[in-house]
Amino acid sequence: MKLRMKVKFYFCLRLETFQFVLKSFLSEFVKVDLEIGE
Repeated sequence: MKLRMKVKFYFCLRLETFQFVLKSFLSEFVKVDLEIGE
């Protein structure tokens, strides 16, 4: 039971990290896109 909780926690942590990285990447991409547009 504890192992399952650990796996769940680890998965949620990885998911949050992935979303954070994705958002950072997208914001950087949008910045570059805007710079090219100007």
